[in-house]
Amino acid sequence: MPGCCWAAALPVGRVGAGEDVTRQILTFMAVGFATGSIIYVDGGALVI
Repeated sequence: MPGCCWAAALPVGRVGAGEDVTRQILTFMAVGFATGSIIYVDGGALVI
């Protein structure tokens, strides 16, 4: 699996799957008040 060595260092402990991105897109679409936002789906890598 690509990225397996650094994936353990992420807060979620794994590489993301397509379902993870899909879930975030559907959640963002359900929120009618959010506009012009950047949503990071990176398993917490931005915080490290």
